[in-house]
Amino acid sequence: MRLTEFVLGVAAGTIGIRLLTSREAKEIYSYVGAAGLHARDEVVRQGQIIKENCQDISARAKEINDAGRVREEECMIKNAPSGLDCKRDL
Repeated sequence: MRLTEFVLGVAAGTIGIRLLTSREAKEIYSYVGAAGLHARDEVVRQGQIIKENCQDISARAKEINDAGRVREEECMIKNAPSGLDCKRDL
């Protein structure tokens, strides 16, 4: 029984190797590889778009933060003697 299983395993392995190294299989591997490269390029492109959008958002947030800080400083200078709450006007 074990000898039969061994012989069948060797035969299956030999057939499998022949199939995996055939021209058709190599052609399929090439197409799969090309699809993988295309997918990688698309992921990189989408990542670049996301990165640019994040940079835009960060720059705008910094502008808003800086403008708020300037308004707050101006309000504190104007209203410091009167004791008014400057944050209310922001």
